Amino acid sequence: MVEQYLFQMVPIPGRDFSFVHGWLPGLCSLREQIFLENYQQKMGFDKEKAVWLAQGKRRIKCMEDCVFCDIVAGKASASMVYEDETVCSFLTIGPVNPGHLLVIPKQHKPSLSDLDEETGMHLFKITMQMAKALRHSDLQCEGVNLFLADGEAAFQDVFHVHMHVFPRFQGDQFKVDANWEIKPSRQELDEIAERIRHAQELRT
Repeated sequence: MVEQYLFQMVPIPGRDFSFVHGWLPGLCSLREQIFLENYQQKMGFDKEKAVWLAQGKRRIKCMEDCVFCDIVAGKASASMVYEDETVCSFLTIGPVNPGHLLVIPKQHKPSLSDLDEETGMHLFKITMQMAKALRHSDLQCEGVNLFLADGEAAFQDVFHVHMHVFPRFQGDQFKVDANWEIKPSRQELDEIAERIRHAQELRT
């Protein structure tokens, strides 16, 4: 149904959709904004339950299709390790190593930029506690990796924020491939740092 409705998008000149940017970060085209307003009205969704387009993505995600929301609601099973009012942590069904945990906010948040600072801080606090628990468990754990994929290009496959916390040990099969030989000059690094500082200043 969502995919069929997607193709009914029709641009309407002169419409003000600035309100959409307050709750759907990353929208970049008028067609997408019109689609989202029309879809919201058609399906009777409120803003929290409406369709999300994170980081300009055209792929539609609904809360009803989110496996993590199903876990939080008790509609899907999970091997829970920790839970409070804000976040929970459970074992992933596709572990890098035994003990591979996910820490998620209970409220549906597709991307990192959707997370408020208070929830983000609490999520990382629990992440630290889960990492400590792994180190003190009897699981094989000589180190711990944290990994958060934010966006499709970053290999995010479930669009509900989640932090991976998994044990590492010598000889395991996890690898990060990159060209570590690239060494930018100090001038290049300073220029990139300035661009990031400028973006950060605009948002504060």
